Amino acid sequence: MHALLGAGQRVWIVNRTLERAQAVAAHWNSPHVQAVSAHAAPWEAAALVVNASSAGLNDPDQTPLDAAFLTRLSAGALMYDMVYKPAETRMMREARAAGLSAENGLGMLAHQARLAFRAWTGADVPVSVFLNALQADAPAGDQG
Repeated sequence: MHALLGAGQRVWIVNRTLERAQAVAAHWNSPHVQAVSAHAAPWEAAALVVNASSAGLNDPDQTPLDAAFLTRLSAGALMYDMVYKPAETRMMREARAAGLSAENGLGMLAHQARLAFRAWTGADVPVSVFLNALQADAPAGDQG
């Protein structure tokens, strides 16, 4: 969020309940952050959609949003599902089927591991080491 706001981007917060989205938006105290319902969200203007919910984490066929919203996204939009295991969620499959790019949260986890390792040991190890270790640990067919 900080990077998006720092770059002057608008951010729309969508949640299962509008009240929760409003609470999250209020935390940022920025005119560039707005809470909206999934039906009212300006999907056409979104260049990036981030799933920060746990939907898909324990059930890869669970998704926080109906697939109908995908048709409203621009062709260049990116779907980013913070879920990293399983590597492929329903949201990602539906985005790719709609011709959109989709990524999982494995890269984010690798970067977090790198920063934590550096904080604890002082050693600055390339993020590729952590990403390779995470991918090697994934069951066959479940690599991101």
